[in-house]
Amino acid sequence: ALSLDLFKDPWLVAGLVLGNALQFAVIYVPAFNDIFHTVPIPRTEALAIGAVGSLVLWIEEIRKLIVRAHDRRAHAQGQAHARIRPAHSAT
Repeated sequence: ALSLDLFKDPWLVAGLVLGNALQFAVIYVPAFNDIFHTVPIPRTEALAIGAVGSLVLWIEEIRKLIVRAHDRRAHAQGQAHARIRPAHSAT
């Protein structure tokens, strides 16, 4: 699940900040617009792109919450952990 231990790895944080700063520069700095043939994105469209792009993260976090709740309920009832797993084909 999401945790606030993000700042435990300073290299990861630096990479995320640098990557986002470079993307911002390519989109919004006029000199980079000419080099990369880009145009600034309106703020509302940029927010919509970020929201849609993060959907995979939020859907996965919700799925993990559901699985954990199912596992806790099964454990509380004394059942074996009945986790739904994809079927693997024998080759």
